[in-house]
Amino acid sequence: MDLDELFEGFDGDNPAAAAAAAAAANKKNSSSKQLFDASKAVAGGAGEHKRKIEEEEDPVKERKKERKEERARLVDVRITERSTKSENGRSVLSFSALPSDYQEPEAKDVAPAKTYPFPLDPFQEQATKFIDRDESVLVAAHTSAGKTVCAEYAIAKALRDNQRVAYTSPIKALSNQKFRDLKEEFEDVGLMTGDIAINPQARCLVMTTEILRSMLYRGSEVVREVKWVVFDEIHYMRDKERGVVWEESIILLPHSVRFVFLSATIPNASQFASWIAHIHRQACHVVHTDFRPTPLVHYAYGGDGLHLVLDDAFRDANFDKAFAAGGGGGGNSKKSGLLTVLEHVEKANLQPAIVFAFSKVRCEKNLAALVQENYNTPQEAATVRQIYAAAIRSLSEQDRELPQVATLVQILERGVGIHHGGLLPIVKEVVEILFQEGFIKVLFATETFAIGINMPARTVVFTECKKFDGSEFRALSASEYIQMSGRAGRRGKDDRGTVILALEDEPPKDMLRGKADNLNSSYHITYNMLLNLLRVQGADPEFLARSSFRQFQQESEAPGLDAQAADLESRIPTVDAAAERRAKVETQLELKRAALATTYFTPKTVLPWLQAGRLIKIPPDSWAVVASATENECELVAGSELKTVKLSTIRDFSAVRVFMPADLRKPDQRQLVQRSVDQVFARFSKEEPLPMLDLVDDLKLGGSEFQALRDQIVALKNKLDELPEADTSTVREKDLLTQKAKLLRKQAREAQALVVRDDLRRMRRVLRRLNHVSPDGVIALKGRAACELNAADELLAAEFLLSGTLQDFEPAEIAAVLSCLVFCEKKEEGKKVPPLRPRVALLHSRLVEAAKTVAQACRDSNIDLEESDYLDSFNPDMMPLVFEWAHGAHFIDLTKLTDAYEGTVIRVIRRLDELLRQLASACHAIGNFEIKAKFDAASQAIKRDIVFAASLYL
Repeated sequence: MDLDELFEGFDGDNPAAAAAAAAAANKKNSSSKQLFDASKAVAGGAGEHKRKIEEEEDPVKERKKERKEERARLVDVRITERSTKSENGRSVLSFSALPSDYQEPEAKDVAPAKTYPFPLDPFQEQATKFIDRDESVLVAAHTSAGKTVCAEYAIAKALRDNQRVAYTSPIKALSNQKFRDLKEEFEDVGLMTGDIAINPQARCLVMTTEILRSMLYRGSEVVREVKWVVFDEIHYMRDKERGVVWEESIILLPHSVRFVFLSATIPNASQFASWIAHIHRQACHVVHTDFRPTPLVHYAYGGDGLHLVLDDAFRDANFDKAFAAGGGGGGNSKKSGLLTVLEHVEKANLQPAIVFAFSKVRCEKNLAALVQENYNTPQEAATVRQIYAAAIRSLSEQDRELPQVATLVQILERGVGIHHGGLLPIVKEVVEILFQEGFIKVLFATETFAIGINMPARTVVFTECKKFDGSEFRALSASEYIQMSGRAGRRGKDDRGTVILALEDEPPKDMLRGKADNLNSSYHITYNMLLNLLRVQGADPEFLARSSFRQFQQESEAPGLDAQAADLESRIPTVDAAAERRAKVETQLELKRAALATTYFTPKTVLPWLQAGRLIKIPPDSWAVVASATENECELVAGSELKTVKLSTIRDFSAVRVFMPADLRKPDQRQLVQRSVDQVFARFSKEEPLPMLDLVDDLKLGGSEFQALRDQIVALKNKLDELPEADTSTVREKDLLTQKAKLLRKQAREAQALVVRDDLRRMRRVLRRLNHVSPDGVIALKGRAACELNAADELLAAEFLLSGTLQDFEPAEIAAVLSCLVFCEKKEEGKKVPPLRPRVALLHSRLVEAAKTVAQACRDSNIDLEESDYLDSFNPDMMPLVFEWAHGAHFIDLTKLTDAYEGTVIRVIRRLDELLRQLASACHAIGNFEIKAKFDAASQAIKRDIVFAASLYL
């Protein structure tokens, strides 16, 4: 009896088990509220809550309980209200995910929370109706379709009803931009991004999703007062690294909160809405539209010009013609294809244009193609200089002399811009403002420009169709292409948006005509998450995992798998005993023949006999004709088909050869071979069988093991001859269907298992080995410190913090070494650690030792982690720069110490400041105020000048 059968025996009519299952279901329904309420105890590290971190000692008991709970957790959500509306060609698909106990709210006769000076689109009308009913809504629409209207309406409603609302965005820069926009629309707006807090008492708070998660873990009063949460760009929940932050936040929010999710089009929107309805016991409506305010036309640039490849339909012939002629793109010293495309864009009055590339280097290479172009009038150029001068006025004199600051204005005044992560933040912002105001006619940008804020152009140009995603170079997905190409077309200004592919390589057609990707969960457990949950009384890491969208998606597969299994089981035929007995012997015989062929049919023994025309037997019991043979394979004519098999597939050799035509690629020639085979078998019978090659006399096989195997085959043949004739095909069909059904049942059971169960076990072992948790299950000092850390590797940062060495070093030295934890760019292979001051080098060696300790604990806990790879993930190249910066160096001096982009240096220092502030909080939590003072001093030393220049949006 296998384990699953054992569980089936346990899952019979057992009153105690049924009661336990009901209790588990009741506990699940209230766990979210308990988790949020309990999180109030987290703030400041106050109160230690003893929690056992124990391995499950009885796997049978564990599995039994798990299956009971899963049966109690059957999805209790129904999809309803499907409808399609059409108005002026604008279609809206609206449906709702409703919990089983849902009661439709009474209609309220109240004035709209906000009115607009333009008629709302049907999808906007539908979404605002749901918001008026105090119900959550997912708005899925293309870029620039007007999703922001729905978010603004929810904010207006919250402010009217004297409620608080949180607006979350994926990145700080987008939060700054959104704060500016909402501040213009609503007065009572604040901003919280970690390093910036503006009007934190406001009823409308703009923040990053990470800030919201941090508030939830700390039981913030702000979160308990929030009625509405807007999640902008919710489709970024699929991000492998940061997507889990969205899921944590959604799960941890109280049931009383209502959501507005803004998303690009996602095919599985109903599944996402069902998840929300399931975990929060509330309705979640989906309003989806494929309508584009400005339709797109897509062209490909080939050797002989532009070819229309996609409008209402995909044009295969034009696509093939464009790339057969040779693609175009890229900038270089001679007139490039890209320059030709941009000349066409200018002549056809298709500016402004965004030219996308997928690396900083390629972006700047494309910019170099336009060194002589000037798209602005003298008056526009003068205005650009005025705006630029005003933007950089707050910088110090030394910072205004930075090459990037001093020279970019000469490019911008020509109506040309560039936007990528290597630029100084203040420079990026002035580029964005100039683009919005229409002073940049051609903008070279990386993919990040397509995120969030509404900055459409008339034309979008792609110079690449492949990107590096952190692990490999791959083609753009359909969703990525849709997101970026959606920047083409300005609502109310353009009758259409133009997309041009100026590519050197042919893109996959599915990139253009494919559908958007599903919103699939990237949920995973982090040590910071686990520790925060373990130190909160009543919180449960397993509950958080079971509430995840990943778990929901996995479990949703189980009913379908069970249904498929049931369908297969219903089609299993009934067979008689005689057929069963004969099929059993046939199976044994085939296994012995396969064993003989695998062992003895080597190229040396069989190739001399595999001449063209030889009749041979192959499984299950059919004849084929040899066409050709090599050391490994044999090409055969089987019936009217050509097929290739391995030599070990052959079961027997006849002594007969038939005539083989010269060209077997033609069907009529293969049919000629089959007729020859039919004629051969017409000459033989059971009484006078087809002559066969003898394995001993002809193939020269021998030996005691061979003879024993051959004797077994002969015995099975004789046994088969003694059995009555019977049709065994139904037996084989039964076996095949049974195997498939069992596999589906197994997959269904696996779909109901906890998605991160094994990860949780291993991570708990790591925490014990590193003393984040004491042997008796109490969160230890190191664990309380790690709870405060998420800006870098929390295990290593906590290990380094409590290593007992920091008190001997100065703040600048500590800051320099900690930069390794926040500089994420891959270290160049073979590159040595840059020259360091002796004390910095010593402290860096202590960090390396701490990293080795963490790596060893992971390996001891059966986590697959190469120490060398782990150490290489902490890049030391910024240490000299950070040390000098912390000692008061000018930023222009830092640029002479590295070939990294200025924007990269600033990003590292800003992340370092965030880590330093978190480490100071960790010291406060564990009562180490001496080291806290060092972190505070380090933060103060690096937080200055252009690195922390105020955003132009604030």
